[in-house]
Amino acid sequence: MKKFLPIFFSLAFLATQSQAANGVFIGVDGLQTRANHKAANSSVLTGPKDNNERQATDAGFGLNAGVRYDPAIFHVAGEVFYEDLNSTTKGFDHNIVGTGPKIQIDNRYGAKANLGIKVLPGLSPFVSWGVARTQYQIDRASSHTSPVYGAGLLFDLPKTNLSIKASYDIQKLDKLPYQNATSDTKLGVAHLGLSYTFGSTQ
Repeated sequence: MKKFLPIFFSLAFLATQSQAANGVFIGVDGLQTRANHKAANSSVLTGPKDNNERQATDAGFGLNAGVRYDPAIFHVAGEVFYEDLNSTTKGFDHNIVGTGPKIQIDNRYGAKANLGIKVLPGLSPFVSWGVARTQYQIDRASSHTSPVYGAGLLFDLPKTNLSIKASYDIQKLDKLPYQNATSDTKLGVAHLGLSYTFGSTQ
């Protein structure tokens, strides 16, 4: 435990020196996507086995841009984003023999809002909520739109317009067509990124 104290106090000191900029920002993220798929099939004769599950963890990248405003102790931001999720999962086991087609989650784009509170001058935990349209392939290319929600931590680098953001969000893609059945899919996406805000620091 003691070896982590210098790191904690160093981050705390840096945070007190941070002065966030308000205005338009752009950012880039590294991503890690955890995709969980579960088959739903009332038939016992054809298609995938009911409740058969598949998981995959894959790396990707994201781009975002938006507007940031930090009144008093609050952090408020709205952004649009594009994310290359690049997730591919083995197909479900069939009732009779073999497996079905693989499930491929290609990319998604959307918009979300972030609301946080500054626990230190340069450190803001936040929650986020938005909506995303996700492109996927099962037999053929298609798309699904649903809410995205999550939480994260924003750290403003001292005396710069740069910020580091770490976050995690969840998106559910229910009842994706899968042959004569469906797949209930849950995406958990971890982000670690860097953003630049145009404007003078406060």
